[in-house]
Amino acid sequence: CIRDSQKSCRIARRRFPQAMAVQIVLGVAEALEAAHDARDAQGQPLELVHRDVSPQNVIVTGHGSIKLIDFGIARARQRRERTETGFIKGKYAYMSPEQIRAEPVDRQSDLFSLGLLLYELTTMKRPHGETAGPAMAYVRSEIDCPDPRSVCEGYSEELAGIVNRLLNRDRSQRFKTCLLYTSDAADDLLCV
Repeated sequence: CIRDSQKSCRIARRRFPQAMAVQIVLGVAEALEAAHDARDAQGQPLELVHRDVSPQNVIVTGHGSIKLIDFGIARARQRRERTETGFIKGKYAYMSPEQIRAEPVDRQSDLFSLGLLLYELTTMKRPHGETAGPAMAYVRSEIDCPDPRSVCEGYSEELAGIVNRLLNRDRSQRFKTCLLYTSDAADDLLCV
């Protein structure tokens, strides 16, 4: 998983290669979009939400393919309607504000988590520090994530714009889909 690669970079005191981080996030975005657009046998949208996008759940194969794993806590529309209110699942360090507040989640929630992944890979830091428990998650749900340019010298303005949009606490301000490679973010991402 990419968590191991992050640890190796931290031990060596070097940054995760930015181009690789972008390619990994684009691969995860593509996997999320496929999940979000999944349909049942009758052609009805399943409205699947992963709810656990994190470095531990991203694998880069020996051939360079990006795999998003562990859909164990993913919820489809039919199952979300039966989910116990107030029950939180996922890793606190990668939850969206709405997920932390135990509100209904949708693809925008996965986009926020994708933004956290991109932030962490490209800055080698978590937006609100290394503590990942419920208290820190609550802080993140109430306070904007710091601009990556404020924590990482020489950070690309274009990439910062994408990260900041993904990490907007207001889900309506995030990208509408995970198709970052075909959206208005594509040129900025691919030019990094």
